[in-house]
Amino acid sequence: MKVQTVRNRTWAELQVGDTATIERACAAQDLILFAHVSGNTNPLMLPDASGHSSAVPDPVAPSMWVGSLISAVLGNVMPGAGTLYQSQSLAFRKRVHVGDRLRVTVKCSEKRAEPTVVFETSIAKMRVFRLPNFVGAALMLSLLGVLLLFVSRGM
Repeated sequence: MKVQTVRNRTWAELQVGDTATIERACAAQDLILFAHVSGNTNPLMLPDASGHSSAVPDPVAPSMWVGSLISAVLGNVMPGAGTLYQSQSLAFRKRVHVGDRLRVTVKCSEKRAEPTVVFETSIAKMRVFRLPNFVGAALMLSLLGVLLLFVSRGM
């Protein structure tokens, strides 16, 4: 039996300037799976079997799918396991399409009185342009009782 260790970063370990990044390509399968999980079956967001939308030639990724990529960084990379969302606000300014490669970055921008931390977040389309998808805040709660405040700012 292989034992897997899950590592997270505590308030004491986080430093201003710490960053975590993931890269992800938007695939037709992502849109289909998200539609089934969320119930959002908007035809503008559903590719056909060839990966294209029957309503439009270039399917649009649901904005909440794009926003969920921030959750992947916060929950898996930094601060990591044990982090739960409490609230978040987003303002979507650009659209993502099948085939777009995205870079999702979270940066520790401020440490307040323990256990509060402010994070800046950004999503950029790789090799195209910066994608300021949202502005707002996400309030996070660790399973271990650590409260973290994440602030998203447009670039």
